[in-house]
Amino acid sequence: MKIGTDGILLGAWAPAEQPELILDIGTGTGLIALMMAQRFPNAIVDAVEVEPNAAEQAARNFSASPWAERLTLHHQSIQSFTSSGLHNKAYSLIVSNPPWFVDSLKSVESSRNLARHADSLNHDELLNSVRLLLHSSGGFCVVLPFSDSASFIHSAHERSLFCRRQCHVRSKPGMSPHRVLLEFETTQRVLLEFETAQVESSAIQQELIIENEQHHDYTESFRGLTREFYLRF
Repeated sequence: MKIGTDGILLGAWAPAEQPELILDIGTGTGLIALMMAQRFPNAIVDAVEVEPNAAEQAARNFSASPWAERLTLHHQSIQSFTSSGLHNKAYSLIVSNPPWFVDSLKSVESSRNLARHADSLNHDELLNSVRLLLHSSGGFCVVLPFSDSASFIHSAHERSLFCRRQCHVRSKPGMSPHRVLLEFETTQRVLLEFETAQVESSAIQQELIIENEQHHDYTESFRGLTREFYLRF
């Protein structure tokens, strides 16, 4: 669970403005937080991780990185972090690759279950924390299984978090989307269609295909998005 394509995609896809204060919820070994520090050289990055071994490794990875002075690891649950008063800062960008298995067969390893199963952090708890921690002009980005996207967007909307952008991720051409990248904000934008004079709410729709037909033959879109983070690109 140290490095995965989901985390790489989220870290590369999160919006390209210059956030001053970033929070990574469920940082694992620190991958996305490190990507945020690399992409945004003026940002302070907080990372929250509840699993002890992952938190210890994230702290080591942070201290060994060129951005150690801008990275802070908080070894606690996001629920505890949110209620601790540390969130007085108000984050301009929050990112999360949350656990998402529900009612599925669990591993014998408790650490793996914390990373992958939603028992310790369900979507409602995640969104509640995001709503409290996010600056009024900030953004929240998350990667999820595609099948969870509609219910997550609905739950977010109930908390006045509106989907601004979504990207459907396919492994190969012709395959159904298996992941979705979502960006939320606290202000609902409207698009005015001048021809019909109709005003409607709409998220920006994107699509990303990871590989061409041949295994490990990565598409130019995937290479372009992630090349700053893969040595082989």
